[in-house]
Amino acid sequence: SGEEEQVTAKEPATLEQYVRRGDSEGGLEGNGPSALSSDSIVHDFSDKDRPRTTVKGNVLFTRDNLRITAPSLESIGRSAEYLVASEGVESVDRRQNLRIVAGRMVYERSAKNLRLEKEPRIDFLEKDSGETTGSLSGALIERNFETKETTAQGGVRLVQSGVTAVGQRA
Repeated sequence: SGEEEQVTAKEPATLEQYVRRGDSEGGLEGNGPSALSSDSIVHDFSDKDRPRTTVKGNVLFTRDNLRITAPSLESIGRSAEYLVASEGVESVDRRQNLRIVAGRMVYERSAKNLRLEKEPRIDFLEKDSGETTGSLSGALIERNFETKETTAQGGVRLVQSGVTAVGQRA
């Protein structure tokens, strides 16, 4: 609509305001300003403790070297404690040289934990060309940005440098 919605201090921040503000806590929250676009944005403040903002249709979120696309993205909580993409998501992080694809993504800000479900895959990208050099897939992949630990479970497949490792947990 082109008009920016103003919210008083008594109301929790919307996903749109959170994205515009920018944060530097790590995880999905890089430094600097962000951009969020979609076909629609709906704010639901009926539960004051867990307000929801849902962006739908051609969702594009960018910040620094991070680009996330999804059919929909939902923010849950007063300070966007949870970010959920339940209809599929693709993310490219050029700073970390990663591409993430999953049917469902849940990011918990306080724990700095990313959970990928429904055929998740992380592609490792070559720094200069962006070519895929390897991948990690499984039934579930989790990444803790605070401990910098990544785990995968269920039909795990790690491909890198021409070697394929298969197992139930990595």
